[in-house]
Amino acid sequence: MMSDSKPPSPPSSAASNFWLRRVERLFDVFLSRSRRGVDHVAVIEHVDDNAGSSNRYLIMTALSAAIAVLGMMLNSPAVVIGAMLLSPLMGPITSFGFSLSLLSWRRMRKSAMTLLVGFAIAFLTTWFLSLVSPLKEPTAEILARTRPNFFDLLIAVFSGVAGAYAVVRERDETIIGVAIATALMPPIAAIGFGVSTLDFRIAGGAFFLFITNLVAISLSATGIALFYGFRPQMTKTPAALRFGVLFVFAVMSVPLVFSLQTIAREGQITREARQMVNDLYAGEDPRIGSLDVLPQKNGKYLVKVLVFAKHTKDGAEEDFDTRLKVRLGKKVTGQLDQVSLSEPDLERFANSLRPQPIDPAVARRTQLSAAVPFESRFLGFDEGRKIGLVMLETNSGLDLEGAWALEDALQRRFGDYDIQVMPARQPTDWVPVFSAEGGLSQGFERSLWAYKRWGEAKLELTVCGEPLTEEARAKLQTELDARGTQLTIGPVRTANCPEGQVRLWRNAG
Repeated sequence: MMSDSKPPSPPSSAASNFWLRRVERLFDVFLSRSRRGVDHVAVIEHVDDNAGSSNRYLIMTALSAAIAVLGMMLNSPAVVIGAMLLSPLMGPITSFGFSLSLLSWRRMRKSAMTLLVGFAIAFLTTWFLSLVSPLKEPTAEILARTRPNFFDLLIAVFSGVAGAYAVVRERDETIIGVAIATALMPPIAAIGFGVSTLDFRIAGGAFFLFITNLVAISLSATGIALFYGFRPQMTKTPAALRFGVLFVFAVMSVPLVFSLQTIAREGQITREARQMVNDLYAGEDPRIGSLDVLPQKNGKYLVKVLVFAKHTKDGAEEDFDTRLKVRLGKKVTGQLDQVSLSEPDLERFANSLRPQPIDPAVARRTQLSAAVPFESRFLGFDEGRKIGLVMLETNSGLDLEGAWALEDALQRRFGDYDIQVMPARQPTDWVPVFSAEGGLSQGFERSLWAYKRWGEAKLELTVCGEPLTEEARAKLQTELDARGTQLTIGPVRTANCPEGQVRLWRNAG
């Protein structure tokens, strides 16, 4: 006989409900213990007291911004961090976060206006100082604030949590205020620098970082306020607010995660490029003067590398580009420039390229960069020999006369240094050998100067029209011996050249 009774239900559902209720009770106990001793009224009064604008707020914001932008232009992290000790931005930003948890529009408007005034004061201060400063070259401290990523978001979140916790627990807020100011003031300084130098790539990236940090810190403060029981009066459970906070975090995270992926990709390309240079110049002890990974359109990258080595290698440019494409894909293009230096010079330049403590030499290199408004492959100083080197790009727009004039101007500006401008390689012009006064002509002097900068000592002289007389040869030889230049007289040309003029060529032998 069959029974109508049903088999007992499996115990899994009852067990899961039991553990869920237990977890909820443990969480309630944790919340009650965490909120123990929190004086909500006193905390709100403290937040309101620090939310408004005052003379102290305006003065300290301006001073903090001034020190921050000067520290960034000098590439001094210590000065940038020191500027944060003066920043009063913690008050209005934590007030804004608490006003969100309380849904207090009055407090929200007050703290938002205080933040807006602080931003305007800081921006105008940094813009003016950047405008009048001779240092126009973006430093590593400035560039670090132009490409926000997901890690920057996490830093801002933890800064906001620390600041809100210090307010709720009425702890010493000085160090927490420094953390929050570190996330906000340097981006504002970078915005002012970018606008003053009309580099809107810097200004735009820094503004995105500022907004990211501002929103992340505010919402983190809101989350901490909600955790400690700061609730709006008109609603029992602000579920919409909690979901809104999570939604904003998610929306902000998407572009920042992509930015982090881009930075990781560029880091991989940089590592591969360095390894390929070492492979190409195995046994030559190469020195990388500069390595730039430049994003192009459609996800492509251009890798520009300047290498100092004892000897240049034939076909190294094509080999470098081919290896990059094989290793990293066709979207990566390599551009390799080689400079041959003797062993002592190679070691000196290697030492000048190593990271040095912040000192006047850094400012001097920045000044050199600002004084050369032309496309350059390399700018730097050999402090030991008091030599400055400027290597111009092919598209710099300067001919030999212009490059020589640039060197002359830089020599006068940096009087204690021997400034050497290396023009892009180009054919020299047909020029007369001697001037009307009897010495070498200016055009001939410029040609000799260019080949000296290119590292060529052995030259060939091609004469147009008639060969040089014995007297002219002897006079020319005397002038060349004084300059340490080896010269051979080449063939005489009879067409397509100005009669009586000469042209210098490299003598490969």
